[in-house]
Amino acid sequence: MSKQPIKPQRYSVDEMMNRLRDGEREKEEKSASELVVRADGTQVIRVRKRKRRSQQEQASSLDKGRNPLIYLLGLAALLVVILGVAIVVLLARYNSSGFQTAMEETLTEANGGSAEFEGLSVTPLRVRSDSLTIQWGEGRALNSLSLSNLSARLSFGNFLGGSWGGVPVTAQSGELILGGTSTMGGGPRSDLEANLFEAYRCKFLDIHVGALGRGIQFKNAELAMRNGPEGETQLYLRGGDTVIPGWSVMKTDRGMAEFVDGGLKLVSLRLQPESEEGEISFTSESIWRDGEDIDLGMKVDGIPLSTFVGTDIGKLIDAEISCENAALSLDGGTLEDVALRMEFSGAGAGIQNFPFLEILKTRLTDSEFAKPLFKSVQGLLVQDRNGVWIQELELMEKSQMAVRGQMAVNKSGALSGRLEVGVVAGKIITPTKRKRLRVFSDPVNGFCWVTINLSGTVEEPMDDFLELLREAAQEESPRNREKILEDRLEDLTR
Repeated sequence: MSKQPIKPQRYSVDEMMNRLRDGEREKEEKSASELVVRADGTQVIRVRKRKRRSQQEQASSLDKGRNPLIYLLGLAALLVVILGVAIVVLLARYNSSGFQTAMEETLTEANGGSAEFEGLSVTPLRVRSDSLTIQWGEGRALNSLSLSNLSARLSFGNFLGGSWGGVPVTAQSGELILGGTSTMGGGPRSDLEANLFEAYRCKFLDIHVGALGRGIQFKNAELAMRNGPEGETQLYLRGGDTVIPGWSVMKTDRGMAEFVDGGLKLVSLRLQPESEEGEISFTSESIWRDGEDIDLGMKVDGIPLSTFVGTDIGKLIDAEISCENAALSLDGGTLEDVALRMEFSGAGAGIQNFPFLEILKTRLTDSEFAKPLFKSVQGLLVQDRNGVWIQELELMEKSQMAVRGQMAVNKSGALSGRLEVGVVAGKIITPTKRKRLRVFSDPVNGFCWVTINLSGTVEEPMDDFLELLREAAQEESPRNREKILEDRLEDLTR
């Protein structure tokens, strides 16, 4: 036989790499294996197990990353402990008697009056106090301020830093007494940053201006106090009732005042009657100071006259009046001596309860004279501590009657004055040109007039109209009785 020549094997690069890897794997398996002879004589190869390289790398990476996380967790726990200790320490400090004393001293310095807290307590989120009382003393513009159930919200930064300058304080109720009889010294400093808090607000505050029971009072008003744009202390008033001596109770709509230059300046005050119809507005450019007279500008729009003169006088005469430039004067800066001067006018007025009205009703057989109504009214109202004067009074109803003159009521309620009463000529002059009531004048501008003097009290008003009629009857008695009877019969049959 002839031998065939052997051709050499040819491999590609990939095949060569695969054969090398397979060879290396076999070597590793052989090195990792061990020939073991069993007791029965059989032979087996034992292969040692090993972990994969990828798993080892993952395990090692986890071990390496675990240490920094543990450190961070430990640091966070340490910070929490430190913060907790700091809070406990601050709580103990804030709720100590020493801190309350320091708070009172700070308020005393900032406000110029002696401050005292009751039941002060502090938490990380809130400051509370059962009450706060500040005393400035008798004879000062700010006499005393007492607030109850005070509360202020704190941020965590306020609590930790101990700076409460931007925190507003709210009180549930309180009482503020303004002296108004002596020096304007005392009161808050011109900037509230010297105070512990940014602003104060009381939901239901009673304010007494002047001596208790004799001055102006604001009842159940909501008051806010804060810094103005130029550092002045501003007071804002809203709601509640206003009581001015001699006036009817008014509703407080809103008001604003400022502590400036050692005094109190009224920027604006708006009041309304109980019916909430009409309004009274006050303002002043002057500053309320010790011993100085002050005039408050006053504007009246659609307010009953009885609001100013009282309900007793209002039972005699009342009207809805308006005035653009009334003045409320405070003699010597006190609120116990208030004087009002107001030139008023209005539409819709009435008078009643005067004896001469009932006589006119009977003699002229016209029930409208008992409570006559007028379409226009004007006059001058003057009021001070001695009483009330209604001067230059003019009431007009062209189809019925007119009244002009003046009346006054002193402090004890005594009534005086003189009224010129005009009745439309057709009611007094008969078709035969005879006067039904001889006390009246001849027609002037469509009315026949008689002058009546007032007396008595506002509870029991009196006048001399009946006496005038009796005097006229006595003068008429010498006339022929038959002529009188004929004239009266003629009047009745027409």
